[in-house]
Amino acid sequence: MSATPYAPSENWYRQLTDLYQDHINSLEHDPTPLINYLLKNIRSTRLGIYFEVLWCYWFETNQQYQLLHKNLQVFKNKQTIGEYDFIVLNNTTQKTEHWEVAVKFYLKKQINDNTYYWFGPNKTDRWDIKTKKLINTQIELSSKPLAQEQLRSLDIKIDTKKIILKGRLFHPFIQNKRINFEILRINDKISIKHENASWYFLSDFLQKEIFSDYQWCHLNKLNWLSTSSHLNNYSLIAHNTIEIESNPICLAGLINDVEVVRLFIVPDDW
Repeated sequence: MSATPYAPSENWYRQLTDLYQDHINSLEHDPTPLINYLLKNIRSTRLGIYFEVLWCYWFETNQQYQLLHKNLQVFKNKQTIGEYDFIVLNNTTQKTEHWEVAVKFYLKKQINDNTYYWFGPNKTDRWDIKTKKLINTQIELSSKPLAQEQLRSLDIKIDTKKIILKGRLFHPFIQNKRINFEILRINDKISIKHENASWYFLSDFLQKEIFSDYQWCHLNKLNWLSTSSHLNNYSLIAHNTIEIESNPICLAGLINDVEVVRLFIVPDDW
């Protein structure tokens, strides 16, 4: 999703996927090992924690990277001044890497004619603030003197750094308006190949007649990363019965049990 500094290339992700494809295929046949791992290790409904646990499973079942430390904290006078998400060893290069990982879902909101922001669904965070913190603070933790002292005590030298920022961006639905991906790359440091979809005000969604042909599935947070084909025992609801209270909701639209659209619905005063 991110085109920020320290973001791995598309080719890097592709190589990791290719090397891991046999295990992915085995999980498609029998997901029990992953399900058991998640049940054992997830202690929170926060999407970011879930994302980290998925990475931990990958570290334990791949051959290219070895997890050395997870959530290693750096202290000053008993106060935490920072935390590494992952410190890993690349088994191929024998280089030690610091990874910061995050998964985010942002909705583009126009503030005025010249200003827009990417907000989280509950407007508690923004893309520009998060990426600034990742680049200027979190990924630079190893440059702090106290952090360097701790790394030396652990006999660790950080050779390279990566920011793994995944998720999906939701553009406001505007009839017949195309997304200018190049402007997003330049202005917002967003990959032109990012996963994208649309969001609608509730009233606009209910008035869109084509959506009455779909069946809808209300996705809880931990399913925002999943396709509907990987969901079990979900309830389908009709277009004209969808309601929301104060918080936006994420929906998957299905035709003949096949997902054809993913979107967010927000209150009309969002």
